[in-house]
Amino acid sequence: MQLPEPSKKRLIRLSRLLQELQTEMLTSTHLQDLTGWTSTTIRKDLSYILNAQNIRQFRQVKPIQGKSNGYKRTDLIEAIQTALFPAKNTQSEKCCLIGLGTFGKALIESCLLDDSPFAITAGFDASLNRVETLNAPFPLYALSHLERIIEAERIRYAILSADINNASEAADRLIKSGIKGIVNYSSTILPSSKYTKTENLSLSISLQNLAC
Repeated sequence: MQLPEPSKKRLIRLSRLLQELQTEMLTSTHLQDLTGWTSTTIRKDLSYILNAQNIRQFRQVKPIQGKSNGYKRTDLIEAIQTALFPAKNTQSEKCCLIGLGTFGKALIESCLLDDSPFAITAGFDASLNRVETLNAPFPLYALSHLERIIEAERIRYAILSADINNASEAADRLIKSGIKGIVNYSSTILPSSKYTKTENLSLSISLQNLAC
């Protein structure tokens, strides 16, 4: 589904927030208080996926009450997930983790992708010692097996937390392997390409942006 990029990012964040709430009925004003976005912005974002013309394009999406009565939380989650991640109806999108150092290990232990339409199915590292000694709920491989496993497992997304000596090369190999998107936690800044989107994330830089 084609959505404006800002709306798509807000809807993804909204879906995550809704999964953590207990309230079943929510108005756009309530959502405004929770998110800081204006109720007008929220209604506009939701209109992309809730209008009758679009709803008929997606399976298993139930009609949702209008803004005067509020939105049913579970129906909102289902509508957002079905519109943005239609593959979730059958199986999770496969991801791989590149780099099993301190940050990579924290990602393994955090279970951050639970209750999301994504699942990490393979991990890679240049250090054989890490590959052989770390415990993970998915198979771990030497970095030399990257292309073979991505093709065999049909992995479409990657989380890059490799050190600066391996990040650029690993990213190039991921792109050549047909990876659709990379979430980059390494210190190397990666540009998006025609076929591979990149999200460059850094806790340090984010804190510096807040401090400026």
